[in-house]
Amino acid sequence: MLSHLILNKLKFWNINQSDERINANGKRYVAFPPKVVVNQDYAVNVMDNNGLGKIRWTNDSAGYISYKKGTEATCIGFYENCYVVKDLMNSGSYSRSYAIIEKDLFTPIWGG
Repeated sequence: MLSHLILNKLKFWNINQSDERINANGKRYVAFPPKVVVNQDYAVNVMDNNGLGKIRWTNDSAGYISYKKGTEATCIGFYENCYVVKDLMNSGSYSRSYAIIEKDLFTPIWGG
């Protein structure tokens, strides 16, 4: 096995850079970026009773939630097809909040 790793220049655990989830030893591991940026303007009026749209949950108590393209937030987790973020600026109320939001609203910043 050692010669296989050396000759093929493989890491001991060969995991693709594009993998977001892996299962190893009966446990599930997920990768999420340290930061994300909003990739489109997005707004929802909570008072319309139409739900929160792409927002699954937020601690922001404002009746109008608006995220501007280019707004950066810290990613602290991953849930189903969503990122769990903190310090996301709501330009509707000028407050920062925690939120669980669908991944397609963000572009991940993986860093280096």
